[in-house]
Formats: sequence, structure tokens, C-alpha cells
Amino acid sequence: MNVVISGGGIAGLSTGILLSQMGFNVDIFEISSSLRDLGTGVQISPNGYRVLQLLNVEKEIAPHIFEPENIHIRDGLNGSTHLSFPIKEMTKNIWGGKYLNIKRFDLSKVLLDELNKQKSAKIHFSKNIINYRQTKKDIVAISEDGSCIPCDVLIAADGTFSKIRQQMLPTEKINYTGNFAWRALVDTKDINDQCLLKNNCIWTGPRKHAVTTILKKGSLINFVGVIKGSQKKNNLNFVENKQFALNDFNGWNHNLVSIIESAKKIHKWPIYSALPFKRWTDQNVVLIGDAAHPMAPSMAQGAVQALEDSAILAKQLQGNSTTYQSLYNFHKVRLPRTSRIQKLSKKNIHLFHLPNRFLVKIMYLIIRILTRVIPNLLQKRFDWIYKFSI
Repeated sequence: MNVVISGGGIAGLSTGILLSQMGFNVDIFEISSSLRDLGTGVQISPNGYRVLQLLNVEKEIAPHIFEPENIHIRDGLNGSTHLSFPIKEMTKNIWGGKYLNIKRFDLSKVLLDELNKQKSAKIHFSKNIINYRQTKKDIVAISEDGSCIPCDVLIAADGTFSKIRQQMLPTEKINYTGNFAWRALVDTKDINDQCLLKNNCIWTGPRKHAVTTILKKGSLINFVGVIKGSQKKNNLNFVENKQFALNDFNGWNHNLVSIIESAKKIHKWPIYSALPFKRWTDQNVVLIGDAAHPMAPSMAQGAVQALEDSAILAKQLQGNSTTYQSLYNFHKVRLPRTSRIQKLSKKNIHLFHLPNRFLVKIMYLIIRILTRVIPNLLQKRFDWIYKFSI
């Protein structure tokens, strides 16, 4: 079977590896001229780590990861801790696997290296699939330069603004959430807060929040600050003057502000999401990753759900059903889960952006009381996500 994948990100690369391991002929077409180092970190929860094990890249990612001891939810203004849970211990004792932070580029590079080991897989850079033509007998993927690539299956892993999805589902819309993210990577030698150097921290305050995670075996800190703001058109990611970010977080805890001050450059990213799409397939064409379920980053599940997609799609295509039925089954299995995560991600932004400190403190006071009354409350909140198995 000949498979064409549009998009060489985490979803496309991991799917390409798994399908080539099954003996499929895989061609991945990526619009960029090479892997892009976007300077961002991702969190991989245990459900995603199981897919990395399936991909056989545990050893390769080891030099690049950091495993946080705890996840702390902290007051953005005074730095005190509202809530804390021992993510490393809980992962080991309850969910299995690992909870880790990794730079997106490092993960993509490991996946690309693994793909290049496969005899029946190839990636084509500087080649963009913009639409397709399909009959009952075959599919032709059409690239931006007009070339036609025949295939048996076309997999759209081309991101939030997927060209293939626009053809498949022309009435579905991607919406600006009303929030943008400041993103920066900073050397940890410039950071004095020891809590930051061992843990993932979520900093909350009125109408904004920030997340800090450690990368590269503890050598880098990844900063993401999410705040309401107007959309800057025609720019998904651009370098901005860090003084604007400092203005947005003026008055916040000095340890957090020092990260922004230490940043050599800072990027501004508008955050987009969508309501769950009703379908992801068109005969032998299927959407995966952000093309299928774009979501806000507040559940830290975007990259992980892309990994899950790759494993479940490969499993379905390995079965005895027709290709059309396999793709439909994949969509049927995945849609309820990803839809729930999309909705929770949207809800989390609202919870992180309460209008004043009083409401923030009351919310976390209620959560602390509930966790004493129901000791496993936090665990149960994440069980259905983190215990997921292929």
C-alpha cells in the first residue's frame, strides 16, 4: 500500500514510522526546507510516552528530556503555591511510563532520524500538498508546484490550517481564541528560583497565566505566558520586543519576570482552536493531529494526541478491514476522546484567567478542601487521559 502524508511534524513523522514498520510505502511531504527549530517545549504525559516506546525511540530521546518532580500551581503575583501534586511519583506508581518535558525540535529530530532508518519511508522537504483528487479507484495528492502523486491513502498531518481539511470540510472554521502566548527559552544558569529548576509550574493571576518547564536535562527553561489580546493578522509566530511581555507581566513575581528579562528573544503566538469536527475522513483521505483536532495548549495534550493518533491509525490500517472502513473506524474511536480534550482545554483557559485574585484564591481553596475530602480527586481527573493504552 502506498501512503502519502502531508506534513512532517510530530503527527506525520510518527505515523510514517509506524506504517513503514508495517511494510507500507510511505512518502511524507513537508512544506519547510528542513526541520524548523521553533524554540518551543512540549510536555509528554504517560499516554504519549507509551507511543514513544512503540516507536522504539526511548533511548534516543533520553539525552534531551527532563522529568519534573512536581507540578505546582502558583500565585503569579507573590509566588506562593496554591496546589501541588507529585507528577513523577504519581506517574511511576499509578499510570506507568514517564512524564517528561522535551524541546519540540529535539523530539522531531529523533523521529526524523528514526524515519530515515526505515527502508520504505521517505520525506520530501520543500514540497507542499495543497489539495487532492479522488475517485472510487484511486487518490491523487496535488502539490503546490502542480505535480500529482498517486496513492492508496492520503493522511493530512498538515496542522491547524490544513489545506486538505479546507477541501474536505470547507465550512469548518478555525477560530482565534482571543488569547496569545509569549514564548521564550532561557538558560537556567540565569535563574535563581530552585523550585523552578525541578518542577513544572503554572502561574495564575487575573486574566492571564504562565507556564514554566525545564528542558534539555535541566539546562533550559521554557516560558509560556498566555494573555488576552487582539489578533495580529498574517503572523502565526513572530519575534517581538520583550518589553511588551514585561509590560504584560508587570507586578508579577520577580522570579517569573526574571525569565522574561533573561530572554534573548521572545516570540508571540496567537492561539487558535476549533469546535470538534464532525468527521475526519473522505473515503481514503484522513485527518490527524492538529488538522483533525486543533486545541488550546492548556491541557498540554496537543503533541500527545498527535502521537496517539499515529498509533491508533496504524493499528486500524493493520487490520483486515477495507482502507475506507479502517479510516472510518479510526475516526470513530478517536473523535470522542479528542473532542473531550478540546473542550477541557478551552475550559482550562477560562479557569486560569479569572477576573481577580480573590476568585483565584477561592477556587484553589475549594480544590484543596475537596482533595482532602476526596484524596484521589486529582488522580481521577487525569486517569482517563494518562492511562490510555494502544
